[in-house]
Amino acid sequence: MLRCAASFVIAAYHKYASFLRICAPCLQTFYEAIKDDVFSKDAMPPLKTILESLLLVSEEPLTLDKIKSALPSADIKEIRDTIQKLKEEYNHAERGFHIAEVAGGYQFRTHPDCALYIRNLLKPSPQHLSAAALETLAIVAYKQPVMRSDIEHLRGVDAGGVMRMLLDRKLIRILGRKELPGRPLLYGTTRFFLEVFGLKDIKELPAPGDMADMMTRGISAENTPEPSTAAALSSPENTPAQIKISDL
Repeated sequence: MLRCAASFVIAAYHKYASFLRICAPCLQTFYEAIKDDVFSKDAMPPLKTILESLLLVSEEPLTLDKIKSALPSADIKEIRDTIQKLKEEYNHAERGFHIAEVAGGYQFRTHPDCALYIRNLLKPSPQHLSAAALETLAIVAYKQPVMRSDIEHLRGVDAGGVMRMLLDRKLIRILGRKELPGRPLLYGTTRFFLEVFGLKDIKELPAPGDMADMMTRGISAENTPEPSTAAALSSPENTPAQIKISDL
């Protein structure tokens, strides 16, 4: 019985193996003949529709290169122009969402005027940053790449705990090491930092003096940033023009 079953399996294998060897070249030829038509622009949904779908499913801002990888038949200029048209459509239609340019890419975001109603629905847990964390984050943003010792010199206190918290929250990252004795670590902001603050790139940071004012208004009086920190942020040597953009 087993011998008969084994013979049947072996015979079937050889039969279908021969069939596949004969048909495989034909199937490959058929695929090559139709692939241009199947994947042609005429067979695709409108580019606008595809872009909306990609932006909707993405959990992070989509760069043009990332979109291009999903749309090999479209060129970068065509993608950029279509996104611009979508942005204008949403703005004119007064939708509850829009396409924002953040962190070097594009992302669907809800309208700022709807923030209260979204909070009422989702009831998110507040994610507050302390005054010390805001000061440290501002110093990293404007002086990056920056060493921990520079941050501590400006703030006058140990920054180890605060920097670990900012690293855990992915607001800052390690860029490398400085060529000094001991090779201290260099820190800078992340793409997530740009997302959180709604910035297209690091060049969109407000002037250092404005940032110090924003920090002062945004936290309570007892947690007002130390004058030395605000002054350091506002000094000419810490202007955004000296930020190392290539490391972001």
